[in-house]
Amino acid sequence: MPGIQLNNLHIFSNNSAYFFYDIKNNRIIAVNNAKIFHKLKKALQNKITVKTKADLKNNKILDEYLYLKKMSEQKEKVFNTNDFLKKNPFTSKITLMVTQNCNLNCVYCYGGESGTYGQENKKFMTKEIAKKAIKLLIDRNKKSKHYEITFFGGEPLLKISLIKYVMKYCRDNYPDKNFIYNMTTNGTLINDEVIKIFKQNPISLLMSIDGPKEIHNYNIKLRSGAGSFNLIIKNIKLLKKNNIKFSIRSTLDDQFSHEYSNIAKYFLKLGANNIFISRTCDYDENSNLLKIDIEKDKKKAKYVNEYNNKVLDELLSGKKPKSVPFFSLLERIHNATKDLMGCGFLRGATAVSTDGSLYICHRFVGIDDFKFGDVNNGIDYNVIKSISKKLDNATNQCQQCFAKNICKRSCIRNIAYYDKFAPFNEDDCDLMKDMIEFYLYAYYKIKKERSGLLARFNPQNNKNRGNSYSEK
Repeated sequence: MPGIQLNNLHIFSNNSAYFFYDIKNNRIIAVNNAKIFHKLKKALQNKITVKTKADLKNNKILDEYLYLKKMSEQKEKVFNTNDFLKKNPFTSKITLMVTQNCNLNCVYCYGGESGTYGQENKKFMTKEIAKKAIKLLIDRNKKSKHYEITFFGGEPLLKISLIKYVMKYCRDNYPDKNFIYNMTTNGTLINDEVIKIFKQNPISLLMSIDGPKEIHNYNIKLRSGAGSFNLIIKNIKLLKKNNIKFSIRSTLDDQFSHEYSNIAKYFLKLGANNIFISRTCDYDENSNLLKIDIEKDKKKAKYVNEYNNKVLDELLSGKKPKSVPFFSLLERIHNATKDLMGCGFLRGATAVSTDGSLYICHRFVGIDDFKFGDVNNGIDYNVIKSISKKLDNATNQCQQCFAKNICKRSCIRNIAYYDKFAPFNEDDCDLMKDMIEFYLYAYYKIKKERSGLLARFNPQNNKNRGNSYSEK
């Protein structure tokens, strides 16, 4: 269970280290003496009285106490999503669902059977829809010189002709703009033609692989029912032969959670630049909500924590692990912003479906209650206002949570409930809070013992963001 929170102050311990986290100012205050820590804790809870320096026998600690007391009595202002979106409008990023169709039939796919998102008659995007989506992106960000387009599906390489067209269209029609491309792919359709396109255009590849053969083939299957592992490995070799970098996104099935560390090591051996391991997204068809088995999630969290602690130990000992899975969270602590928005919700994550509809992100495609316009008629700001209000009402408990500026309401698709949102599961939130206490501890230790590692998070070094290890 996480520590205790007193308004803008969170009190916790980790690995025999004791901390007070000032939420408002994103400040971590460490106390090395357990007796003083517990005395301060009791004083802040008004269980004992501290009035003089003699009560703590330490002048600096008394000064800290007075500051901590002030924080423990203050409350933050309530966050309003719609106001935030007005000040931080549609960004220069967009996701094109070039196809809502897939050559695989993964057991856990949140895109429905074979990536159709429940829209069987809307499988492929046309050139006209793609052009209108790009125009919308440019028009909403006319001053920008840099734009980011993510190709998504289904399996986007089923529509390689459209991807090729989009890249040429952007190059020919907006020569003064810089376009960066991303793609999430299952990797089964990579061939010499695809390799040529990847070489000619700046693209970041995210490959969907779940682990070694027996783990991967358990859920990721061809439509015939056969495993897809051998085909993907063959194509990874083709990528490596042509010096094309790739990252791996894995969905960890509950029964393989004990293999977390081994799976991560395996991906590094494959040559992955970055690694992202997430839990399965099994939604209740009667509510759209993510099914949560808290006991299974606790078990999974245990193995994730073991791996994270091992990587942290390697970092602190001076080693250079190839992947540091919690770097992105350390960045959030380093550059804490008070926005409760960790993703591009209604902004950079906006997904354009095959028919040109605009959705909050690709995970909401097909749920029309979360559609907020289309490429023909533009954005419906009344819908945005309505969605924002529903989200704020459902996540009211996040407003005062110590982890809010780091968790940032996590993935809101997991609480989508037909046309509204449901509150987060409290037990699931406790697991997240436990993990964020680890991130705060890790940040403190790295800042104290290897502060140079944090330079990568400074604004001027944004190009170094990511999971891979890179020491300045």
